[in-house]
Formats: sequence, C-alpha cells, structure tokens
Amino acid sequence: MKHLNRILLFSGLLAVLVAPAVADEMAYIDYLGYAWETGGFPPSEPGDVLEFVGITSNIDPFFGIDLGEFELTFHLHGLSNCQVDTLPAFIQYTYCEGYLDVYMDPQMDADYGIDPPNMTSPNSFTNGILFLHAGFLDGFKLYMTSTGSGFFDATLEGIEGWVLNNPCPPGNPCIFTWGGAFTNIPGEPPLAQIPAGYDIQMDGVLEVDQVISNESSTWSGVKALYR
Repeated sequence: MKHLNRILLFSGLLAVLVAPAVADEMAYIDYLGYAWETGGFPPSEPGDVLEFVGITSNIDPFFGIDLGEFELTFHLHGLSNCQVDTLPAFIQYTYCEGYLDVYMDPQMDADYGIDPPNMTSPNSFTNGILFLHAGFLDGFKLYMTSTGSGFFDATLEGIEGWVLNNPCPPGNPCIFTWGGAFTNIPGEPPLAQIPAGYDIQMDGVLEVDQVISNESSTWSGVKALYR
C-alpha cells in the first residue's frame, strides 16, 4: 500500500480498534485521490461543499475484481459542512448529507485534470458499472491538526450497486467504513503532488466488514493521541 506517513500509524491502530471476531471476514479497498471545497480548504466554513475523486490502488480478493481489467474509481459528493468544533488538538469539521459512489470502469480513463470541476473530473470517475452508492449514517468527520493535515472517518450505508448483489447480498449484509489521512502540503512524502485547483490529497481505505462485531468500531483511540 502506498500511503502518507500518517496513515501508516492510523491504519495500524484502526486494524486493532476494529478487528472483527473473525479477521478473514474483513476486506479493504485502498484508494488515493484529491478533494476540493467551495471557498477552498483549509479552513472549511459552514455551508461549504466538499467533493473528492480518487482511484483504487489495491483491492482485497474478497471482491473478485481484477484491477488489470477494471479501474475502480471513487466520487464523494454533496457533503456540506454543517458544524465546526475547535478541540484541544485539532479542529473537527462535520459534513452532513452527501454520498459516496464507486464505479468499475473497463475504460480506465480517470483523469484529474486541473481546477475541478472540469472536462474530466468528476466525469471520468463516474462512468462504468456502479459498484456502490452509499450514504453517510452519522455524517462525515474530518479532523485537521495545526499543520493543516489530519484524518477523516465515516460509516456508510449501502443503497445500491454491484457489491450489494454479489459479495454483500441481502441476508449477508456488509458494514462499510471510510477512513484515512489527508494533507494540503504539496510535496509532502511520499505522494502529495496535488494537482492545481485541488485543495487536499486524501489517502485511505474503504473497509468492508460482513460481521457485526461486539468490538468497538471507532477511531476514538486514534483521536486520543491528539489530546
């Protein structure tokens, strides 16, 4: 996996925090991409809308998808900032509403371009077969540290898409969580080469769990590190 330095810490702690009763029933989809917000980011103001596009870099065999044949792309949209909380070690932005769409595209034509929205973004990230259309159960939360970087997390409810009729059919539903790290510092290793017009790089995992575990499934342990 190619992640920002921070996500190496976050993902390791996440694996401990959310480990299900049966570990081999947890599957991951790695992604990397870029986001922009009306008014720019940082900071984020109430009413600002966040949008993200990205590409999968690695996918668990659980899904049976060959990334040599399909490009898996992400589009996060309709997320409106509805609350800003200043905490001791970071600022918490809560975004209400919004959706995550994931597509399987044999054309493999995803192109970020510059100054989104543009001729290719988000359009080239929203074509192909709909893999997942999901909404956010408890909002999307983004935590920004004093450096301008930070992390984010959310729990998703699958609404429609290929994955809901195949690996996660009715009667054997999946739990979807979305988390990772972000930076707005161009050139920060290893991959922060933010295209012009985008505000931040986002790097993380879409986690799919078929087991409703009794274990805690939050990033509270990670957040505690900043307090």
